Amino acid sequence: MSYGHDMRRSSGSKIIVHALAFIGVTFWLVMIVRALMGVGQYTGWKLIVTGLVLGGAHLLISLFTRRRSAAAIPLIWFVLVADLLLGVFVNPKVFLLVGASIILLAAGYACRRAWNAAAPLPTAAP
Repeated sequence: MSYGHDMRRSSGSKIIVHALAFIGVTFWLVMIVRALMGVGQYTGWKLIVTGLVLGGAHLLISLFTRRRSAAAIPLIWFVLVADLLLGVFVNPKVFLLVGASIILLAAGYACRRAWNAAAPLPTAAP
């Protein structure tokens, strides 16, 4: 069944968004576990809170993308700015995450363009 939009145009971007969101959730989950175990250079409650916030943001990005919600875009911007701040103030190696966030942002905008060009999702009759 066709809903009036080109799935080829949006599915590749959507896969990229979901893959990068999964990587982000996994990364922050590992960082939280390492902090709880006292392993590595960065431990403590600040890392746990940061991991919960940014890991949760990645999870919401994937959820909002699945639901074709434009709310994913501000969350991607939030993650990008947070990664930039972590790169400047915590560890320059984090700038690798900034690159991934830029790819995530581009894929998010591509999904949004495809959604705007598409017909609305069908809804159940009352």
